[in-house]
Amino acid sequence: MKKYPQILRWWVDQRASIAAEAGIFVPILFSMLVAVYDIGTAILVNQKAINASQMTADLIAREISLNDQQVEDAMDAARQAMLPLNLTNFGVAIASVQYNEDNEPEILWQDVTGTAEEFEVEDAPIQGTIGLGGEGDGMVVVKVTYNYDPVFSGSFLPTILIQEVSYTRGRRLPVVTRIE
Repeated sequence: MKKYPQILRWWVDQRASIAAEAGIFVPILFSMLVAVYDIGTAILVNQKAINASQMTADLIAREISLNDQQVEDAMDAARQAMLPLNLTNFGVAIASVQYNEDNEPEILWQDVTGTAEEFEVEDAPIQGTIGLGGEGDGMVVVKVTYNYDPVFSGSFLPTILIQEVSYTRGRRLPVVTRIE
């Protein structure tokens, strides 16, 4: 034992092990903190997208028929619901669907803004209305999309597409029409 007194003193000294543990765990804890921030922000963006889609669908369903300004006002309400987020990554698609004699959905009219894409009858949001009405019934479909870029985890995670779809019926008539 007397041959190696420095090694024995180092073995007993705890300062080196504390520094080594801190060097290992501080970056891990910091990474976890950053990930929790990005996940929390993504959840907030998702909640805002849900609110925006439901609010827009409700504003559209209140009317019997809509003109361009009313549709634009509903889309502006969706944009306002997403604030203070960056709206360059945001889009809204609105469609009024009516069921034909085979109870299949047909798109009567639609409007799209931002990063959203136009609906096709084969798309999942429109196909999701099958069975929700009979011949002559209608449905308003609103899809809100937001491309969320994680702030801190962006180098590890790709852009997350947040997409929410709301379905509602016209309040006063089964089908909401569009005034050209």
